[in-house]
Amino acid sequence: MIQKSDLQSVISKYFLNGLVESVRWITSDNTLNIDFNTPSEEAIGNVVYKNFPLEDSEIGILDTSKLNKLLAITTGLIDIKLQKTNKTYTKITLADTNYTLEFPLGDILLNQFKEPKKLKGDFEYQIQCDLTKEIVDNIIKAKSALESNNVIFNIGKNFDNDQVFELIFGESSNHSNRISYIIPEVDLEGIMGDFSLPFDSETLKSILNNNKDFDNAQLYLNTQGLLKLHFENEKCESTYYILRKAPQ
Repeated sequence: MIQKSDLQSVISKYFLNGLVESVRWITSDNTLNIDFNTPSEEAIGNVVYKNFPLEDSEIGILDTSKLNKLLAITTGLIDIKLQKTNKTYTKITLADTNYTLEFPLGDILLNQFKEPKKLKGDFEYQIQCDLTKEIVDNIIKAKSALESNNVIFNIGKNFDNDQVFELIFGESSNHSNRISYIIPEVDLEGIMGDFSLPFDSETLKSILNNNKDFDNAQLYLNTQGLLKLHFENEKCESTYYILRKAPQ
């Protein structure tokens, strides 16, 4: 059994408000592991949920939007079971005290379930900082105030002429609205302010919005153009890698 809210939270962390529909759920020793990437492959990620009440299995969720709609009508604790046909998992059953829902599974051999992209090699991150609930809320508010899907990670100067780590939302044009948000208390010792890295702010916002239940969170930036976000709570752990936008 699993709480409906917990299952919805796990799904939201890869679904990202509709960015990712088709994934494999791999369960081993009651740990659910989901690797994924966005269709554009600009972002890849992994979600791990502990104490997941499902047998060891690998199943294909082809249409997460439809699964969410089914899940929405349930309440409280949900019992999850798998159905097989000729040793192949064909359905997942979700049942609460009122409803029993059957959701067809996809064939994991189809192209929709091809192996998600993964980073090759180890990366060093020149900038690292903890994310608080306040910082996350402030970033979301800054993005929501503008229609632009552009955010630039940059080293700037504050009123005291000290180096600060800032996120600049908006287009580069001098005639566009822009918002600069300084992430406080970031150690910039030895960091040269010679980079200006554009990322997709809608992807960033979706990740932050769907991980607000974190107990601990960190941001890592490789100044060559790779952003890493990591979130943890007592039940779940999620990690995302976002590539910078290609130069225009």
